Amino acid sequence: MIGACFFISVAVGSLLLGGLLDKYGRKNVLLVSSLITPLVLFFWLSAPQFTLTHIYVGVSLLGLAASLRASGSYIYATESLLSQHKLQYAVYVFGFDGFCTATTSILFWSGMLTWRSYCLFSGSLMTLILALFWYRLPESPSYLYEKGKFEELTKSLERIA
Repeated sequence: MIGACFFISVAVGSLLLGGLLDKYGRKNVLLVSSLITPLVLFFWLSAPQFTLTHIYVGVSLLGLAASLRASGSYIYATESLLSQHKLQYAVYVFGFDGFCTATTSILFWSGMLTWRSYCLFSGSLMTLILALFWYRLPESPSYLYEKGKFEELTKSLERIA
C-alpha cells in the first residue's frame, strides 16, 4: 500500500508538471522539488512519534518530488542546453542521483548505516547537492520568452552559449 501511494503521487506529479513549469518556471520547480525530499526526511528523522500517517504523507510527497525532479530536469535539458551539453547534464543529474542511491543502499543493507543515516545520506545530501547544481543553471529560454522577460532571456542565452 505504501508503494502504491508513492506511484500514485508520481502520476499526480506528472499531471501537474506542465502547469507548474509554465507558471513558475523550469528552474524554480526543480529547486522546490529538490528541497521537498530533504524536508520530508528531516521531518521523519526528527519526529518523536512515527506513525503510519507520517509514512503515507511523506511517501506521497517523495513521489510528487521525484516526478517533478525527473521529468522537470528532462524538459529543462531539452529546452535550455546546447546539444553537446545535454548528455553531460543527464550524466550529472541522473548519474549522481543513481550513484548516491545505490551507494547508500549497499551501505544500508550491509549494516553499516541505520535507517536514519540512510535517509540522511540517500535523500537529503543528494537532493541538496542537486539543488545547488540547479541553482547555478540559468532559467529556460523557452519559459523566459513565453513570459516576455527578454532581458533575462538574453542573459540566459549568453550563459548557455
